[in-house]
Amino acid sequence: CRLTWSVCIADRLQTFLQDPSKWISFGLIGEMKEARNSRETGSGAKKSPMISVLLPVKGVHERTLMHWRSQVKASHGGPMEFIFCMESAEDPAHAAALEFKKECGSSATIKVVNCGLSFYSSQKIHNLLQGVACINKSAEYVLFLDDDAQMSSTILSDLLFALETESDCLIASGWPNDYLPPNSAFVPSFASFMLLGYRCLSHLSMGTLYPSVVWGGCMLVRRSELVDPRIGILQAYPCP
Repeated sequence: CRLTWSVCIADRLQTFLQDPSKWISFGLIGEMKEARNSRETGSGAKKSPMISVLLPVKGVHERTLMHWRSQVKASHGGPMEFIFCMESAEDPAHAAALEFKKECGSSATIKVVNCGLSFYSSQKIHNLLQGVACINKSAEYVLFLDDDAQMSSTILSDLLFALETESDCLIASGWPNDYLPPNSAFVPSFASFMLLGYRCLSHLSMGTLYPSVVWGGCMLVRRSELVDPRIGILQAYPCP
């Protein structure tokens, strides 16, 4: 599994404190971004493939809609569909997802799937497996994405570029950027600082081009390899 973006921790935190709207990349990651931009704007630019986004959902909170809107707005320049997967219609997320589908109208393709109660695996894994069955047959890539992740505008392009340029790469993943804004309206709690410290330590294992671990909250895989029994991704989880 290969990480498609990385940041220099110390420089990034310093930059964030000066201007939270900025992030910086470096080394091979910066070179990948430059190559991607060159290919997208060059004469040989090709049509972007379709991506199906699977979002396992449970409940809603005050920032849910903001996260969903950022995910729908994130684009790689090609067709997309968003599949919201939840246990049942009794979950508050069900009504919220249907309302969000109305809000988006024709600007986004959204499916809402009630997956039922899981008896063979975690509910989240079960929801994702049921969502895979609803993927559009035209989709070439599948993005597994936590519904509470706020997306940057370029992350999809970065993930896609990694898989399209490296045939031996099975999964393209990323890692969330958490920071404490200097001019926030609230006083950061001790738990906030603990989370920031945890994320910084996590970057030691994730902050390389080809890490040995992958974060499941944002990972892109080729659909053909996802359903390939010789690779066995889907077969690794029990399903009735």
